[in-house]
Amino acid sequence: MKQRDLATLSRELEGHLYAVRRERDQVVAKYDALIDNILRALGGLSLLGSRPVGEATALAVVDFPTTWVAYTRYQCYWKASKLFISRRAELLKAMDQAGLEPVEVNMAIFHSDYKKQFSEDPSDNEGDLEVCYRVKHPDSQSPLCRQIPAFRAVTCLYVGPYAEMLPAYLALEDYAQRLGLALRGTSLEEYLVGATMTADPQNYVTRIYLPIQEG
Repeated sequence: MKQRDLATLSRELEGHLYAVRRERDQVVAKYDALIDNILRALGGLSLLGSRPVGEATALAVVDFPTTWVAYTRYQCYWKASKLFISRRAELLKAMDQAGLEPVEVNMAIFHSDYKKQFSEDPSDNEGDLEVCYRVKHPDSQSPLCRQIPAFRAVTCLYVGPYAEMLPAYLALEDYAQRLGLALRGTSLEEYLVGATMTADPQNYVTRIYLPIQEG
């Protein structure tokens, strides 16, 4: 301003504009995240008010859409009686470092025998577990990102602790058998209301998907 140099003034103002734009984008992202959390909480309350605890409800055959996720996948302890907090924290840290923004709820994919997560046999305590989040702007070049192909599945809603979900899985298997549908032997759990939203396991709401074999 002292020099009355328009070129310098223009550069300074452009730099300030970029800084303000970044601040605006950060505020918008926080606003969107807050709205998402409010909707999740309201949705959770609605489900809790209409679903009995400990029962599989809303059994159906659905098409799970093609979905981009950030994920980690490896053999680890996967008993349903223990939360996967460390796995989620590990993934969220890696996503933050890679500039990937999670959206909606986290999910887990059990790539080997999913019912072993409820077993009391020590040899069943570990399995091939993938933890994932949908991402707002996926990076197809990032090793953290992958695309879950669309698939058809039998699904249900379950309200209650994770460790007590085995009957819901059995109900889904029976439902698929009655419809003459063969299952792949993998499962996907979507945590609509989980430990990050409530400290009471009786209020957990999980959607379970059992993918159907093609053909």
